[in-house]
Amino acid sequence: MSDLFCNQPYRTVHFDEAGLIGPCCTFRGKRDFDLHTIDEYLASDWLRDLKRDLAHGDMPIGCKQCSVKEARGEDSHRLSQNRKYGFQNTGIKELWISFGNTCNKSCNICRPQRSNLIAKEHKQISKDNFWLQDKNNSGRKYELALQGKTSRGAYLQLDHYKSILGSIDKLVFDGGEPTIVKQFDEILEYMIDNGYTDTEMLVGTNGSLTERQLGLLDNFSSVELHLSIDGVRELYELVRTPHDWAWWNEHHDRIKQHDIQITYACVAHVLNVHQMPEILEYFWEQPGDFYFSTLNSHSHLGCDLVPEEVITDVINKLEKFDKPMTYKEADNLNNIIGHLKNRRDFESEYNRKTFRSWLSVMPEIKGKDYHSYIPWDLNNV
Repeated sequence: MSDLFCNQPYRTVHFDEAGLIGPCCTFRGKRDFDLHTIDEYLASDWLRDLKRDLAHGDMPIGCKQCSVKEARGEDSHRLSQNRKYGFQNTGIKELWISFGNTCNKSCNICRPQRSNLIAKEHKQISKDNFWLQDKNNSGRKYELALQGKTSRGAYLQLDHYKSILGSIDKLVFDGGEPTIVKQFDEILEYMIDNGYTDTEMLVGTNGSLTERQLGLLDNFSSVELHLSIDGVRELYELVRTPHDWAWWNEHHDRIKQHDIQITYACVAHVLNVHQMPEILEYFWEQPGDFYFSTLNSHSHLGCDLVPEEVITDVINKLEKFDKPMTYKEADNLNNIIGHLKNRRDFESEYNRKTFRSWLSVMPEIKGKDYHSYIPWDLNNV
């Protein structure tokens, strides 16, 4: 095996928000539009070539998310999954499903392919805007999202997954926001009716679960929610529009009434770095784990845009956090501190220009005064 070995192509099938099949949630390369079923994907030349490249030490372009993190000395999805599972070629054990870009939030760090509300926002912005000309705001899936379409992702049905639901160890729901899509309930009901309740369930969600959905999840022996939050108290309404802190507390309190494992997930970016020590304190007080991740696809919101004195102060406070943590949490905290140090020493005029361009239009579109939420001068970026 090469140093680039990754077990994901051997154990995981991932349907992205466009309904296209690939090896994992972090793969950003082109997927084969001609592959419609799991069986077609597993027997495809596309998958064979991907495995071959990794085996020969050639990093596929779609694996850039992991390669960028690893080049910075940070942890990656590839490394974490290799540590957890090694090489076990026992067939597909994980199924990841995205239900198109249907979402009830328009978070700043997201994109039209993941939120139909963000797609509506992008349609209000002039194509002349410098930020909108960034390469991330292009491509077939992006254009389909702006048109109100998400390709096959909106049309995938239970029959597309039914054949594999009885043999997998883990089922992961992703979005958009999966819990506001009817098919989420249908899959849970099907698995309960067929006795597949030993399957590990993981739901990536902003917390929009109903009491009925939580009742369905109570039937499964292992359930984990990755609750995305990115900001606490007054900052929540800026980074997780259009909802406020009262909305979060209402839904969070409902979830905590159930025997469900929670991981509080926060993506570090330019608008929340100043609050990360406070976010860490809040996460530590909650009945669950925490996980900080980094932002790679939105250069206009990178942590490198935060003033040096602000990011240094945050690093110092995070390093002094001495409350008990699990090994996994401590390792994750060290990883995010390393990321912040790396970004503090990085400078990009392009990133600054795209941020200023983005900021020139988003306050009006969101109906928020961004400057009032941030304790340093955004105009100086």
